[in-house]
Amino acid sequence: MTTSTFACDVCGLYLGIQPKDRTNSLSLMYRNRYMLGDITPESTSKHAGHGGSELMFGTYKEIYNVYEVRGRVFIGQRFYFMGMLPFVNNYRSINGQTQYDVSGIGDPMAMANYQLFNTKCYEDSIRFIHRLTVGAGAKAPVGRTDVVVDGETPDLDMQPGSGSWDMLFSLEYILRYDKTGGNLNLVYRKNNSNPEGYQYGDASSLRLDLFHMLETKKMTIMPSIGGYAEYTDPDATDSEKIYGTGGYSAFVTGGAKVFLKNVVLHGLYQRAVYNDVGMLQVPNYDRLIVGLTYNFN
Repeated sequence: MTTSTFACDVCGLYLGIQPKDRTNSLSLMYRNRYMLGDITPESTSKHAGHGGSELMFGTYKEIYNVYEVRGRVFIGQRFYFMGMLPFVNNYRSINGQTQYDVSGIGDPMAMANYQLFNTKCYEDSIRFIHRLTVGAGAKAPVGRTDVVVDGETPDLDMQPGSGSWDMLFSLEYILRYDKTGGNLNLVYRKNNSNPEGYQYGDASSLRLDLFHMLETKKMTIMPSIGGYAEYTDPDATDSEKIYGTGGYSAFVTGGAKVFLKNVVLHGLYQRAVYNDVGMLQVPNYDRLIVGLTYNFN
């Protein structure tokens, strides 16, 4: 059984399954999230300060880079753990001038997953296969939230960490007939307040991929296309919602996986086609994910 590449910025983890359905894996991944918007007094897309620096007007460019070590460990046939340790680099410029460039260890995540049902594919007998997996986990507040740049404390969204313990929940359904199939994934993230009383809005996402397997003697190439949508509730300070934060975004996606024995090369691109975000938010532009995975028993 196999599926297309899946990655969700809400939780930061790949929740798709590998062709080696019950093997452990270790991955090195890179994620890039690019945001761009003009900010004026009349703008409908301004920057969310999150209690940090004073709002300035102009063209905002924000780039969030994440370098991750990820792992997956199976216990039995249906239960497995997934984990992620990130190193982040957050960048912002205003009118082409760099305002912040912040790096550091981010917040690690861990998830426990259980396959409620999983049909097996027997060659020459069963060509239709499907699987349902549920998961739950948490993000730990390890990353710093007090980095200072040139005597100024950047906004919370520029800091390496969030300062809060957050919960993650997922539901994935995948089906395949012969070498073609689809993958549906739901992710919900429950965010909590940090010690300063700031709380990011709860976030949910929906992703649908269609994929096809192309096989040769030495490798399997699996291209995919699909769509991804996310919604974020407004942020809050001391339980008071902040007007102008949160909102909807939708993306078209395309990617591929290349399987070479125990090694997997990942690639995924997401382009925003719709933004309906609060007036204190910088709109999404595009996202890129690439990586290398090694599967082992």
